[in-house]
Amino acid sequence: MNLPQLSFRPDRFRGLRFLIVQDNHSIARLVSDILQAAGARDSFVAQNGKSAIELLASRQPDIIIADWKMPVMDG
Repeated sequence: MNLPQLSFRPDRFRGLRFLIVQDNHSIARLVSDILQAAGARDSFVAQNGKSAIELLASRQPDIIIADWKMPVMDG
């Protein structure tokens, strides 16, 4: 069985801004660290959907990574 190769070159996400919407701090940190290693310009964390909506205008992310089930407002 041939599995697809993954590439996490340091420049893979160069210049991109990410918004991570995750209520679990450890998971949010893990995702943020992986994105940083892949060259992300910035990553911001919101703990629920409501906080994420508030950050959208000021942070202007290129990509949003959101958890599905969270308190206050789901992803």
